[in-house]
Amino acid sequence: MDFSKALEKDTSKQTIVKIVNYVGTDDARFSELFETAINSEKKFSNHAIWAVNYCVEYNPDFIKDRISELLSKIQETNEDAVKRNILRMLHFVQIPEHLQGTLYTEAMKLLISDKEPVAIRVFSMQLLFDIARGIPELELELLSILKDFGPEQKAGIRSRARRLIKNLEKSIDHPKDNFRDDNHDQQENQLDQDKWYNPSVKMCSSNLGWSHSLQIKKREAKGR
Repeated sequence: MDFSKALEKDTSKQTIVKIVNYVGTDDARFSELFETAINSEKKFSNHAIWAVNYCVEYNPDFIKDRISELLSKIQETNEDAVKRNILRMLHFVQIPEHLQGTLYTEAMKLLISDKEPVAIRVFSMQLLFDIARGIPELELELLSILKDFGPEQKAGIRSRARRLIKNLEKSIDHPKDNFRDDNHDQQENQLDQDKWYNPSVKMCSSNLGWSHSLQIKKREAKGR
C-alpha cells in the first residue's frame, strides 16, 4: 500500500482503520507507515501518525527502538495532532532510562503551557506519571505541580490531575507497591467522542473506545 496516496484520496477513519489492519503485525509495513508519519509533509503526516498511534496500541513493540525518533519529533513539530498522538502512544511502552530525563522535561513543558490543547496536556501529564512512578523525587515534584492546578484549569485537566494525585499519594505512602493509573484508558477514550463502526474490518468504536476493540482482536488472534 502506498500510504501517502491512500491518505491523499481519503483521510476518514475508515481509511485509517484499513491502514492499521493492512500493517497488522508486519514490521516492514509499519516502518513504511512510520516513515510517512515522521518525515512526510503535513497533510500526510498528521493522518499517518494517527494510524501509527493505533498500530502501536495493538503492538507496542513497533516503537521500542524508535522512541528517540519520536522524542525528536515532539521537540521539532508545531503540529498538535502529531504531538498528541506521539504522547499517547508512549504510554504503551517502557521508556528507556537514558531517554526518561529528556522526555520528562519535554512533557513538563507541554503540561504547564496554557497554550497547549487539553488533550496534549492530559497525555503529557500521564507520561510524566509513567516516568515518575517509583522515583520519589519525581513523584513529589509532580504531585506538587498537580496540586497547584486551580479552578481556572479545564475540566479534563482537573479530572486527570485528581486521579493521578490519588495514585501518587498512594505510591509515596507505599513505595514498594507499583501503582498504575487503572482508569487511564477509560478517561483517554473520552477525549475522542466520535462513534463509528466498520464491520468489514472487525474494529468498532463506541463509548468503550479503541482499546476495547483492539483487545477483542487480540483475543481473536490467540484463538486461531
